[in-house]
Amino acid sequence: MKIETSLLEDFLKKARMSEIESCLLQFDEDGLRIKTFSTANTHHVNALLPKDSFKEYQAVGNAGVDDLSNLIKVFKRLGKELEFSIEGNLLTAKGNKKELQFELVDEKFIDKARDLNEMSHDPKATIPAKQFNDFLNDTQMNKDTTIYIETVDGGVKLYNTGKYKFKYNIDSEGTTAGEKVKFGEPIINALGELKEGNLVFHLKSDYPILVDYKTEKYNMQFLVAPHVEQQ
Repeated sequence: MKIETSLLEDFLKKARMSEIESCLLQFDEDGLRIKTFSTANTHHVNALLPKDSFKEYQAVGNAGVDDLSNLIKVFKRLGKELEFSIEGNLLTAKGNKKELQFELVDEKFIDKARDLNEMSHDPKATIPAKQFNDFLNDTQMNKDTTIYIETVDGGVKLYNTGKYKFKYNIDSEGTTAGEKVKFGEPIINALGELKEGNLVFHLKSDYPILVDYKTEKYNMQFLVAPHVEQQ
């Protein structure tokens, strides 16, 4: 298989959701898929890098990894293009005058993630990823904060609690009023790496939020649990 290193790095980094180390890289017939969830089970991702985004592709099955953050860093050190193969429990990646051999984990030791499609609900709100990323960065001026997403007719409001309170009013055509969900740190971890294109939020008050994210090269779907006050 062959792929541009920067594309694979970008895809894996966003699918990591800031914390994932152990997951399956599923080289299916339609492309590389990652379905995984956070340690606390508060956020999930279902990501697909289609086979057409590879220069060469083979559906070789599942590869279990348990050190994803460092694997991404090593891939980046191999050069602009990666050529890699999987044989047994060994992943071999070749770059510009460098070669990596990485020992894989048996997939029976990797927890399986559930399908997210069953969670879809309306209404929808579309927010530019850069604006949402700016908002998340602003909220992190606080040591502890709660993030609110609230729909209005034709738009969505973003705001937070804490010493430094920010409020964003964003136009979103077709969005209807009446839904309000609050979040903690998991939404920052799940969506903090998304900075280009649009995010499509499926919202329902006090329910997990489903977020669709697409680029020209891949697509991802995130599920994030709402913040629940401790009793």
